[in-house]
Amino acid sequence: MTCPHCYQQVPEDSAFCPQCGARLAALDTLTAMEVADDPAYGALAQANLLRMRGEWKSAQEKVVSVLREFSNSAMAHSLMGDIHADQGLYEAAAQWYRMALDLEPDNSADARKLAAAEAQLQPQQTPLPPDVPDAPPPISLFRLAAVTSIVFLAAMIAMGFWFRHVYQPPPTGPFVAAPKSIAPPASLKPGASNPEPLPAIAEPAPSASAPSAPAAPASQPAHTAAETALATQLAEMAPTLQPVGLRLSSVEIDPRDSRVAITLDGSGVNGAAPDWTARTYRVSVELAQRALKNSPEAPDATVRLVMPLARDKTVTQDVAFIGVMPRDGADFAQRWWRPGLTVAPGAGAAAP
Repeated sequence: MTCPHCYQQVPEDSAFCPQCGARLAALDTLTAMEVADDPAYGALAQANLLRMRGEWKSAQEKVVSVLREFSNSAMAHSLMGDIHADQGLYEAAAQWYRMALDLEPDNSADARKLAAAEAQLQPQQTPLPPDVPDAPPPISLFRLAAVTSIVFLAAMIAMGFWFRHVYQPPPTGPFVAAPKSIAPPASLKPGASNPEPLPAIAEPAPSASAPSAPAAPASQPAHTAAETALATQLAEMAPTLQPVGLRLSSVEIDPRDSRVAITLDGSGVNGAAPDWTARTYRVSVELAQRALKNSPEAPDATVRLVMPLARDKTVTQDVAFIGVMPRDGADFAQRWWRPGLTVAPGAGAAAP
């Protein structure tokens, strides 16, 4: 029997491929003994124990070592999603669950985990407390008329007091002097020209105790200095990427272990060409080699290719290839092509 993932010959009654770790039997037909026959079962059990203890980094390193040997192990991809979900990293967890479902589409447990992770990424709506009414109570006409009358009566009483205290009738009698006439200033007399301008009103000086307006926050950089420097170095490969239809999309450096992750945009790749996988693979190898050369602290470099792919009769942006190159290697030690793609010779099959 030939493994559909790595194309290696395996025994006819094998439930798992001993070369790449892919499941070969239907999930609902596996017995407990057959599940234990998974070549990655023992190492993944240790990684899951580290996850349950909260030792995230050790658990992640254990799963990565399994993926380097068994790149098509859906259980390893699912466990990596669990490690990220336990830390609240739901976007990364959802990506790992999707890769696990690509390898085992009939795994309902991973489908539920993916739905839960995607639900965490949606904006949460805060429900109203139970004591808050849905609508204000209706106001009766009698109560409205009573309130209006009270307000009108209070306004009339206030106006009466104001009129009584503010308005004073003009005094009368023989002792009232006539008001003197006030002459207008010379600048306003008829026939006067060039009136004098009014004096400018000086603005009051701000006191030392007056609070100053808050300064506008400075815009934060989108990447760290190390990521920006590495992206600048990799941008020099644009003449090599453009003829293949590739473009550098993002460069990320994990602050915990200095691992480099590079994403390529393959929107310009001609998917109808028979050698497009081989050409993109060779360019990805050169890109990973240059990234490791300019990042001496990185233990490995990962290259992802995202491009339009036909899936369920629709074309969507999806991951077509993932390759992981260790520091001491000249090629990808772990290689994954999306199932269903025709991989040309020289494009690197799944990791042996």
